[in-house]
Amino acid sequence: MWNVNEQGHGSWTENTNTWWFDARGGTRGVSIGFGRSEEPLVQLTAADQDAMPKLAEQFVRGDQWHLSFPETDDDTYSLKVVLRPIPINGEGLLIEFIVSLQTRLLDTHPTVDLVAVGNKNESISPSEVGCAVAAESGSNPITITHDLNRSVAIVMGTRDYPFTTDRSNADGIRLRLFGEFLEKGVIRKARFWTRLMPTSSSIDREELVGIFQELENAALPLRS
Repeated sequence: MWNVNEQGHGSWTENTNTWWFDARGGTRGVSIGFGRSEEPLVQLTAADQDAMPKLAEQFVRGDQWHLSFPETDDDTYSLKVVLRPIPINGEGLLIEFIVSLQTRLLDTHPTVDLVAVGNKNESISPSEVGCAVAAESGSNPITITHDLNRSVAIVMGTRDYPFTTDRSNADGIRLRLFGEFLEKGVIRKARFWTRLMPTSSSIDREELVGIFQELENAALPLRS
């Protein structure tokens, strides 16, 4: 269940395990970590020299935590994020991100990065998940990184991975969302599932393929 007592700070507890969330935006972005560790396992953050708007509104609806980051005179875009944990068997966390981005400015190309630190990266290609949509200039459907303290996998469906730029390197995963140019006033939306393990245990590749197929078959939410 969600526990949200302070603006931008929340936690999700399941099977006696507690995951913390720092969603204040700005330089902090949206971060997820485990237990008492202050180091996030995954972050949604501004790209390059841009700045993410700061959190202004939040509310919990059922198992969803809704976050609103409105555009101000100092920002190039507004952002809405919905976080929803998904039940799984075994340890770790599976959480859905729905990210909506909009700009009121002309001649801008706002993007956000999804970042996870690790020293060994892997990926699962479209053909390995039985998908005919090629990655081409985009990312793979499943991107994985892990080290001695964590394992993180990002799973994207065919609506998103072809339009996501993979800038991962030796420091871990960096996936850039909204790679296509965004016209003024247009709302772009991305949905992806993130599998988190607060240990060095590798995430089973067969499990990740199953998660991809579940995501691909899941209906888009009517509202977010």
